[in-house]
Amino acid sequence: MKLYHVSRNNKNKPEIDMGQTFKNDMRYVHFLIDVMKSFDEFHKMYNSPLAEQSSKERGWSKEKIATEAIFEYVRFTEYETNPSRMLYAYFTDSIEKAKAFNVDQRENDGDYFSFEADADKIYYYDMDIFHQAVKTLEIHGLTEDVFTNILKSARKYWLTSKEGNTEILYKGNPVLKNITALVQKESV
Repeated sequence: MKLYHVSRNNKNKPEIDMGQTFKNDMRYVHFLIDVMKSFDEFHKMYNSPLAEQSSKERGWSKEKIATEAIFEYVRFTEYETNPSRMLYAYFTDSIEKAKAFNVDQRENDGDYFSFEADADKIYYYDMDIFHQAVKTLEIHGLTEDVFTNILKSARKYWLTSKEGNTEILYKGNPVLKNITALVQKESV
């Protein structure tokens, strides 16, 4: 099965070796798990200079990083056989979905990549659950109730599903080929 990926960080590169990207760093995951021991610890991290620095480095909002941390904590402690959102890349199963993702999530500024996937390493999740959790944090701020609701959302997310706005996590580190020129040629 062919899977597709969109990346702004790897524009104009002929390929991406997913085993060599920032996502392949367990130190970050273990740091997140450590601060999830209590709401108070997490709240301190959320309001720390480190959170601001991480936001700038990754180009993500502080709310998105915090939501990723909560989702990763639930995965690590309750669904540890599922692939990590922090360690593995997101894919779509069609170029049309990759194009929509590029417009919706990458301001139409990403390159397209693909590879042949092993079906046993493909996991489906409802991306809308994650995005709604981020939006809740953006609107209401980090309170204990919001924190608890995001934990509930994370548990729902990790129940593998092809429903909703599907994103695919691939439990592996493939080498992706840049197909941007081909996609642009087909669009003309």
